[in-house]
Amino acid sequence: ISDKERIIMLAETYGIMNQYKQFEIVVACWGTNFIEKSLKIFNKQNKNELKDYKFIGGGGTDINCIAEFLENQKLKSTDKVVIFTDCYFGNPKEKLTRYSKHLIFVSTQKNMQFATRQIGKYIEYDRYQ
Repeated sequence: ISDKERIIMLAETYGIMNQYKQFEIVVACWGTNFIEKSLKIFNKQNKNELKDYKFIGGGGTDINCIAEFLENQKLKSTDKVVIFTDCYFGNPKEKLTRYSKHLIFVSTQKNMQFATRQIGKYIEYDRYQ
């Protein structure tokens, strides 16, 4: 996913969340591993810093690294994790499938044939451009 696409997706996410009185957007990058130093949290108080977020890493194919991050979170039943991806990744392991009810995958490519893994919800981003 190019940085230009990433910025558009982040701006759209911010636009939606900014409609709420309070919000929290947790932004992070992943590839073959979860990139801990990329983790930033944005809310109403620091929302202007979102435009200066620097993406780290060139991508990868191990979606399971997200499970390691999620294990340390205290997710509420209503929390959602939106993952922007081109959907070119290997099969999710059981560790990740535990979080199915929280996951929303937004595919940046028209390759939904990879979205047959039955974890979370899949949306094809291109269809809305």
